[in-house]
Amino acid sequence: MKVFVTDKMRGKMTGFRAINTSPSSNPFCKRMAKTAAVCRRCYSTRLEKLYGATKENGRSGKVLQWVKNGKILSRRLLKDSELPHFISRRPVRFQAHGELFNTTHLLNLIAIAEANPAVTFALWTKRLDLTRGNLKQLDNLFYVYSVSKLNRLHQKLPAGFHKVFAVFDRAYVEEHNLSGLINCQKKCATCMLCYAKNEVTHIYELLK
Repeated sequence: MKVFVTDKMRGKMTGFRAINTSPSSNPFCKRMAKTAAVCRRCYSTRLEKLYGATKENGRSGKVLQWVKNGKILSRRLLKDSELPHFISRRPVRFQAHGELFNTTHLLNLIAIAEANPAVTFALWTKRLDLTRGNLKQLDNLFYVYSVSKLNRLHQKLPAGFHKVFAVFDRAYVEEHNLSGLINCQKKCATCMLCYAKNEVTHIYELLK
């Protein structure tokens, strides 16, 4: 089995590619969805249900590919010949949907970035338990710590990470007059705050 690359992302990520996994098959995601974390409102889980609802047996081809990716990336370290190698330089998002399963998963994503030095990658993760001591620094790979709780300001930048990403709901933003802090734009391709070295370390998004 080969790592599946979503070649055409939609919405805010139009123009990007992504390597995703299934949140519904990830034990960490399922645990987090039962807590007070932002995961209770997981966009990816809703999307999986939408895709599944339109196909026989409750699973679309795309969702099945996300499930397979989770297995491929988390079971063993891949050989170079098994890694995706990109010709186009369009940016790639790691885990636009889903989350890291384990350290093996993380190391395989780092290996993909290392095998494609001309392509910019960014990895979003909440899993500090897996990243501690394992974030190899590459010029083309940006690590983004995704804050697990909704409406949290000024989180400390964890060791090895380039950015912190936090989500706020509209009611909280209006109540605390924080609209000026929302700097996550509607189109990643024209924003690129998360995919470049710059002075911006904290990215704040309005909840979808």
